[in-house]
Amino acid sequence: MHIAHFPDSPRPKWPRPVAALGNFDGLHRGHMKLVERVRLQAAEWSGTPVALIFEPHPPRVLRPEKAPPLLMTLDQKLEGFERAGIQGVAIVRFTKDLSRWEPDVFVENVLVDWLHVAEVWVGANFLFGRDRTGTFTMLRSLGESKGFRTERIDPVRYKDFVVSSTRVRHLVGEGRVDEAGALQIRFTEPQRAVTPGQFAVLYDGERCLGGGVIERTQPQ
Repeated sequence: MHIAHFPDSPRPKWPRPVAALGNFDGLHRGHMKLVERVRLQAAEWSGTPVALIFEPHPPRVLRPEKAPPLLMTLDQKLEGFERAGIQGVAIVRFTKDLSRWEPDVFVENVLVDWLHVAEVWVGANFLFGRDRTGTFTMLRSLGESKGFRTERIDPVRYKDFVVSSTRVRHLVGEGRVDEAGALQIRFTEPQRAVTPGQFAVLYDGERCLGGGVIERTQPQ
């Protein structure tokens, strides 16, 4: 898996990048649905499945006193992407200056001029640009004018709620592994034993489902 940094790295020469955009904290099942769509679409187009992420996590730059604890480190996130079949990760350095970019400036500078995306996928609630004014409709319109496709996935639901990093963070932070299991997240990893405080990437066979920090172990 190749890693490129914006704005420090030269333009990555990935054939026909199909990119999933987001923060991907925890790589929960909603994230992995997005990654799976990107991987399949890239395979169909003979392209490159790519994840575009922001580092540091934007709330840590904009509202550090209110920023939530993260479910995973950058290295752990990259490990999860690689195990899930992502071939390239574009890490956008998030700064206060970048947060002031209008949506069209971000699209032009990052997605078009630097990444040369062929297709972009986002989650249902993805917002971007200055004051989070960039919507999916705006991104699709900009893509049509700039020569790339834009798609989004529906929220991944369990019973009457949407699977999200906030919910996973709450369950993992309280050690409520049984309830996390209700989200179809298994805190196991075939390669090694799981211990409290350890991060685990979560798998169903060879398919990556998500990840998190283990607060307590479960009886076998």
